[in-house]
Amino acid sequence: MRLVWGTTRIVLIIPVIGIVLKLPVLEIARVSKVFFRNLFRGKFRSISIEMHEYWGFLFSGIIANWSEYRFYQRTRHTFLQPTYFSLFGLFNIQKLGNACNMKTLDVWCQLVDITSKAVWADPHCFDEADNFCFDNKQFKMLDYASEGAQKVVLSHGDKIVQFFNPNYSWEEEKKKLKEMREQRID
Repeated sequence: MRLVWGTTRIVLIIPVIGIVLKLPVLEIARVSKVFFRNLFRGKFRSISIEMHEYWGFLFSGIIANWSEYRFYQRTRHTFLQPTYFSLFGLFNIQKLGNACNMKTLDVWCQLVDITSKAVWADPHCFDEADNFCFDNKQFKMLDYASEGAQKVVLSHGDKIVQFFNPNYSWEEEKKKLKEMREQRID
């Protein structure tokens, strides 16, 4: 077993049974600290606005889990690594895939190209190779909780599945482009 810490969730990888558990991070101490610091400094804009922001931050991992589960259940998109179960966002069970051992730059540049730059809608989900895996040699997305990521999946997911090349190298692409430019000049 292995633990991986994300921004709003902790991922427990359990290879023996081929799953990962996604657990929300509840940052009670951090939210309390900021809340009381603002309270004593008189920096509240209004209690209702402040409380809305604190609740959102406090429960963002639960919201992310629930969003990811619902999106997969609704679309069953082939680009998504399956999320089998969620207990109302308190934890998710997702299928374990093989690590994407590509360089982050190679993944990012290829996704920018395949999606005609649409991945810029949510760089957090698309600019880390760790947010992807290979399952039966197919490139799959692991972190798809955000609205921006979901829009990209709906509009470009099929194209990513079809054209993603696990042997892609941005350095090699740069060399090819340079050679093409030099040939045009000659």
